[in-house]
Amino acid sequence: MAEFRWRMVQLDLARQKETVGFIQDFISFAADSGYNAVLLYLEGRVRTKSFPYPAAEDSYSEGEMGEIVEYASKKRLEIIPATQTLAHAEQFLRYALLQPLSELRETNLSGRWDTPARHHDTFCPSLRGTREFLAAYLEELATIFPAPLMHVGLDEAWHIGICNLCQQHPEGQAGIFLQHINWLYSVVAGKLGKRMMLWDDMFQHYPEVLPALPKDILLCCWEYGVIGETLRWHFGDQPPVDKLKEFSSLGFECLTAPADMTWLNPVSFTRYAEKRPCLGGLLTMWEKYSCFYHASLPVVAATGRLWSGSSPEEAFPAGVRALFGVAEPVFLEAIRSFAELSLVSEGLSGSPENYLQGGLTQQQAHRRAALRLLSHIWKEKESRITTEQGRTVLQDILGLMEQVLLRYQLVEVLPAFYQAGSPAGKRERQSLANLCRLLEKLREQRRTFWKKVRPGIPETSLVNMFDCLLANLTALLEKPVPGVIKLKLFLTGIAQDTEVLVKLAGTDSYQRVLDGRLTSLTGEAFYQRWFVFPFSAAPEQLRLETRGYGTQGFCYVEIINQAGHFVPDALVSVKGQVLAPWNILKDSNSWVLAGEGYTRENFLHHQSFASKRRHGLEIKLREDGSF
Repeated sequence: MAEFRWRMVQLDLARQKETVGFIQDFISFAADSGYNAVLLYLEGRVRTKSFPYPAAEDSYSEGEMGEIVEYASKKRLEIIPATQTLAHAEQFLRYALLQPLSELRETNLSGRWDTPARHHDTFCPSLRGTREFLAAYLEELATIFPAPLMHVGLDEAWHIGICNLCQQHPEGQAGIFLQHINWLYSVVAGKLGKRMMLWDDMFQHYPEVLPALPKDILLCCWEYGVIGETLRWHFGDQPPVDKLKEFSSLGFECLTAPADMTWLNPVSFTRYAEKRPCLGGLLTMWEKYSCFYHASLPVVAATGRLWSGSSPEEAFPAGVRALFGVAEPVFLEAIRSFAELSLVSEGLSGSPENYLQGGLTQQQAHRRAALRLLSHIWKEKESRITTEQGRTVLQDILGLMEQVLLRYQLVEVLPAFYQAGSPAGKRERQSLANLCRLLEKLREQRRTFWKKVRPGIPETSLVNMFDCLLANLTALLEKPVPGVIKLKLFLTGIAQDTEVLVKLAGTDSYQRVLDGRLTSLTGEAFYQRWFVFPFSAAPEQLRLETRGYGTQGFCYVEIINQAGHFVPDALVSVKGQVLAPWNILKDSNSWVLAGEGYTRENFLHHQSFASKRRHGLEIKLREDGSF
C-alpha cells in the first residue's frame, strides 16, 4: 500500500490519565511501528495559567508535557495536542468559575436528548468569555507543543443553538458553527501559526458550512466499522456518502480516522482511502478508564506498518513479530484472530440488566468458542515470547478475554433470576455464586495489572465497575426480583429513548417501569432486552412510547411476575407516528415502527421539536395460561 504523509496514533488521556513513563514508552513503540506523530487527546487534562483548576493528581503540568515533547523529538516524532473547543467540554465546565460559559447555563432550557438544564458539557460559542478563555488556553497549548498541527475537536456538538443568546444568531445553528470555526481558525492558524485539525461528523448536520471554510483545515474523517466503497454518517438515517471524495472536491485535505477496536477497520478504511485523495491516517483509541491500551498494541503495530507502505498481509505479521519476538505461524494467526474480533461492546458492566438479552446469540457462541481456543493456544505458547512488552500485552489480552467469557456466562445464568419472582433453583444459585468468586478473582488480577502499568494512578473506575457488579449479583442471590418485562426489538434509529408504562389491575393510572435508551447489546438487528418489573400484581395495560431523533422498532412484549405470564391481547390506542402497530400482537419477526425518520430536520428545529414528541401504542394485556 502507498505510504501516508501523516501516520498518527492517538492516546486518550482525557478519559484516563497515564504515567509520563508509559507515554514515553508508547512514543518509542509508535516510532518503531512507523508512525511520525502521536496525537494526545487531552480535553482539559493539562493545567495552565489560564486553566489552573485541576488537581495535580488529575492533570499534567506544562513541565510534564514539555518532557514528553522533548522525548518525542529525540525519536523524530511530533506530539500533536487535541483539546475540545465546543462539546465534550466537561473537564473545563465542571469548575464553577467556568460554568457561566456553558451553553446550558440557563435554568429554563434543556438540551437535545432531554439533557437537563445546567448540564455543563458544551461551551457557548456566542459568549465573549468563551472566546477569551479558549484563545488563552490554545495559546498556552501552542507554547507547550511546537508541532505544526493542533486539533480543536468540534465533534458531537449536540447542543448548538440552545441558549437564548445563540437563538438570536441571524444565520441560525449553521451560522453559529461556521462563525465559531472561523474564529478558531483565526486563532490557531492566524495567531499561532498552526494548521487546524477537526473531526468531520457535525458536517452531516451543517453541510452548507463546508464550502465557506478555509481550505487548509485538515478534516479527520472517522469511521469505526468495516468499510466498503462508501462511508456512512454517524447519526439518524445514516445515508452513504463518499466522504473523502466529497471533501476533496471542496478543496480539503483529510485524514482517515479508524479505531483500534478491530484490525478490519484500519485495513478496510485504508483500502477505501487508497482510491481517493488522502493525506494520512489517525488511529484513534478511546476510553481506557476500565481497561488498558496493551491489548490494542498488535493493531497499533500493524497499522503503523500498513500506513508506511506494507500490505495488510505483510504489516500484521511484522508487527506481531516485533511486539512478541515470536515468528510461529500458529501464534501469529491467533493474534490476528483476536485483533479482528471487536470486543469493545462485550466487556463487563455494573448492571445485571446489561446481560439480559435472551441468552447468547449465535455470533456470541461462535466468539466464545474462538476465545477459548485462542486462550489455549496462547497459554501453550506463552513461554516462547521473548520481549517483556509482549508478555505484558498477552497478560492484558488474556485478562480482557476472561472478562468477555465471564460476561457470556452471566448472559446464560442470569435469566433464571428474573423469572416470575420465584427464587432460582439450587443449580442456578450455585452457578451464580461461582461466577461471583470468579469475578472477585478477576478483579484482583486486573487491579494487580493496573498497579503494574499505571503505578500511582488510582484504579477507581476499574474497581467501581467490579464492585458494582458484585454488589448487584449478591443482591440477586439474597432476594429475587418481583418479575421481568421482556422486550423484543428491532434496531432502527440510534438515538431513541423509550418509555414503558404499566397500569395494574384495579388501578386507574399508569406507572413508569422504564425510561431510557434500549440499545442492542449484541449489535444484531433483532434483539431482546429484559428489565425488572417491580410489581407483584397483575398488569392490565401497557404503553410503549419512544421519543428522539429517529425511529424504534417494537416486535413483542411480555411480562412475567408472581401473578402470571402476560402478553398483548388488543390495541387500545396509537399515538404519534406509528407504522403497523398490529405487529405488536404476535410474537414474530415483524415489527412496529414508531417515531420520526426525519432526523436531521428534527435536529435542526430543536426548539419546536424539542425531542419530546412521543410515538407509541397502548396495549391491553391478557394472561397466557399456557406458560
